[in-house]
Amino acid sequence: MSDKEKMENSKFKKTKTLIKFSLPAIFISVLVGLAVYLIKPTEIRVDFPYTLDSSGKQSYSCEALTGTYMYGDENEGIIAKTFKGTDKIAIEIENDNLKFLTGAAVGIGNAEGDTWNIVKNNDKNIVAVYNGLNEPLGDFNIFMLNKKNGIGVWSKIETNLILTDNPGAQAYHLICR
Repeated sequence: MSDKEKMENSKFKKTKTLIKFSLPAIFISVLVGLAVYLIKPTEIRVDFPYTLDSSGKQSYSCEALTGTYMYGDENEGIIAKTFKGTDKIAIEIENDNLKFLTGAAVGIGNAEGDTWNIVKNNDKNIVAVYNGLNEPLGDFNIFMLNKKNGIGVWSKIETNLILTDNPGAQAYHLICR
C-alpha cells in the first residue's frame, strides 16, 4: 500500500470514528429538543457551582445537579421528566481509560466501575464514551467534563428500557471536584 493510500485510509478511519461518536450526541439533542417542543418540561434552575481549576487531577467526585429522562410507551405516550439530581459518581483516569462508578451502582453491590474509553483529554476537557450496546440493556454513554470549572454532562441512551422494548435517554448535569 502506498503512502498516499495509507494516509487516505487513516483519514477515512478518523472520519468514521468521529461519525460513530457524534451520531449518539446528535440523537440525544434531537430527542431533548423534541421533548422540549412537545412536552414543555418543568424548568429547574440551580446556582452555578463555582469550583477550582482541576486540570491536573486524576480522580473526581461528581454530584448530579439536575437530570432528565425520556422514554416512549405504547400506553402512556412519550414521557419526559426533569428533576433535581441526586446521584453521585466517582471517576478515575487510568491512561486512556476512565473508571466510572455511580452511587446507584454501589447501592446494589458493585464495587468497581465500568471502564470507558477516553476520546479526548487535554488541559480543558475530558470526553469519554462507554459502548454497552451489546449488553442486556443496550446502552451508549458519553461523559464530558470541563476541567477548568468542574462542570460535566453525562448522557445515556438505551436501546431497550427495562419494562418496554422502546429506546430511552437520560442526561445529567454534574459538578465534579
